[in-house]
Amino acid sequence: MLLCVLAGCSHDAKRENPLDPELTPPVSLEGRLDVSQGTVELSWSAYDGTTSFETYHVLRKVQGLEAIDTLSSLPGLADTTFIDSSTAPNTSHEYQILVETTPGLQTPSNLIAVSGYTVVAPVLTSVVGD
Repeated sequence: MLLCVLAGCSHDAKRENPLDPELTPPVSLEGRLDVSQGTVELSWSAYDGTTSFETYHVLRKVQGLEAIDTLSSLPGLADTTFIDSSTAPNTSHEYQILVETTPGLQTPSNLIAVSGYTVVAPVLTSVVGD
């Protein structure tokens, strides 16, 4: 009798979990660094899941640190772009969009890394008086 129960619980069975963010991210995120402005432009696909949409949360993490900052919460389904103007020189960031649905389920997008930019000091020339 015990042998029949174990045969029914085979580990070779296919496992599907539609809520697993690795298998089904809710949106696809892309980012671009504008070196001249020192900003990062984020854009993502619109959520079209079966559960009703609540909010997009724009998350940022400084690479090498553990703290994650919520830069903005966007309640509109069509709000699929964000410009991060609070970047710092010589700092790389990781970005992610957290999609929150009406029941309160939060599912992350893919994670993207954006390299930092470098600020070059201006060259000063000496002033010679007559």
